[in-house]
Formats: sequence, C-alpha cells, structure tokens
Amino acid sequence: MSDAIRDALLGAWLHLVAALELSDDELVDPGFVSDVLGDLTTDLRSRLSQSDRALLVELIRQHAAREMDPERREVFEETPENFGLTDEP
Repeated sequence: MSDAIRDALLGAWLHLVAALELSDDELVDPGFVSDVLGDLTTDLRSRLSQSDRALLVELIRQHAAREMDPERREVFEETPENFGLTDEP
C-alpha cells in the first residue's frame, strides 16, 4: 500500500472517529457510538502487532499535529489511548 493511500485512509478514519465523538447525543445515539468504537478497538488490538500499533500511534500523532481544528485535534491526540493502542496486548 502506498503512503498516500495509507495516509488518506488514516485521515478518513480519524475524521470519522472525531465526527462520532463530537456528535450531539440527539443526532447520534451514544450507545451506537460506544458500540462502533468498541468494535474498532477490538479489531485494532487483535489484528495489529505491538510494532504495528506503535507505528499507527506515530502516524496518528502526525495527523493530530497537522489538524487545525482544536476539538478534532484533541480527539486525534486521545485516539491512541482510547483505542488501547498504547497498552501491551
């Protein structure tokens, strides 16, 4: 996979996570958000090796550093911990 495709997919995923996290509870059911993000967490933790998770964390941090919107940047910065990417398996 090219770097451009990887970066585009990661950016799209991060923006989706931010949209879900920042959505109004009236617009998107919090239970749905919790279920979706929980499933994503399980998938990432079970499918990625520790070194792949470390690389993903670094790429997420790079995206966060480039994000201009403070709310989305905060979500991006919290994503590695929220998705269990910084913990041992």
